[in-house]
Amino acid sequence: MLLSRSNPKLQKCTEYGYLSSGLMLSPSTSSHIIDLCRFKTPGCDSGCLNTAGMGGIPKHKEGLFLNEVQQARYNRTQLFRYARKEFVEDLKREIWNHVKYSEKKGLVPVVRLNTLSDILWEKVAPSIFTTFPDVQFYDYTKYPAKYRRNLPNNYHLTFSRAETETNQLEAYNWLSAGRPISVVFDTKKGAALPIEYMGHKVVDADLHDLTFLHAKKGLVLGLRAKGKAKKDTSGFVVNTEGLI
Repeated sequence: MLLSRSNPKLQKCTEYGYLSSGLMLSPSTSSHIIDLCRFKTPGCDSGCLNTAGMGGIPKHKEGLFLNEVQQARYNRTQLFRYARKEFVEDLKREIWNHVKYSEKKGLVPVVRLNTLSDILWEKVAPSIFTTFPDVQFYDYTKYPAKYRRNLPNNYHLTFSRAETETNQLEAYNWLSAGRPISVVFDTKKGAALPIEYMGHKVVDADLHDLTFLHAKKGLVLGLRAKGKAKKDTSGFVVNTEGLI
């Protein structure tokens, strides 16, 4: 099975009338067969949500994979790497099933293809978007805007701010173009996020995963550090001391 609705944040979408399903592959170079995060930074690599929740519970002390969750992500990544055509066809079938299931539940189907990865889906498998023109697809990305032009109408992207100088500059570019960015803050669970960052309004993106609702507004989607990111010292997680 390629898609999953079990991610806690994806499940929050039902409270807003949407049913989200996500594709979870082995991020960055963790699969040891392909790098699925070309513009990763040291901070996002070390604080990746790949090891948060069930994905971070050790099964045994030795071995390449922590548990069945990691093994499943690796298996999907293998299929993506070595059997791309079959992978895409399987993915389409599962999207279709997700659409039908959502209709039965009275919810709007949405799909996140890069839950942990950063793949140029509009180039790798453009037929996905044309096959399902009424389905909203959405993702976070660290690719500079020049790599992600002429997106399908049903594919929305939010730029993910990181600690490097080039990434920070690109974040300004996205905001200047009226497109949203996401920022991870050191705000504790339950505490309020900063009101503004980089001169733009911050909205609480932990409430749900529906980033496309903030399309073309130039907003900062604030996220609280989770998992290993809570111990970040690289600058990937923004220190809120002194912020409004």
